[in-house]
Amino acid sequence: MPEAQGLERSALSQLVAARKMFQKAITDNPDQFQGSSQEEPPPIADSAQKLSQMAEFRNEAARRSSSWKRRSKSRRSFNKRPANAAQRLSQTGQ
Repeated sequence: MPEAQGLERSALSQLVAARKMFQKAITDNPDQFQGSSQEEPPPIADSAQKLSQMAEFRNEAARRSSSWKRRSKSRRSFNKRPANAAQRLSQTGQ
């Protein structure tokens, strides 16, 4: 336990030292950390195109989901049926 506490204190002291260096860099060079008004904003993708891509993805996911549900349902009903005609006859009592 004392070893863990020593490691934690060491890490904390390194963190404090790094924070002090960062704060000093900011106070020594404040102009370097101010945003420039001449910078261009990042390009924005065509929202109509992005919306149509998202709708296409949503529709594809819904189509696959409903297809999977139909197949799963048909498999369950198929598994409930007798495997061959002889079994069907024996179940009906003939």
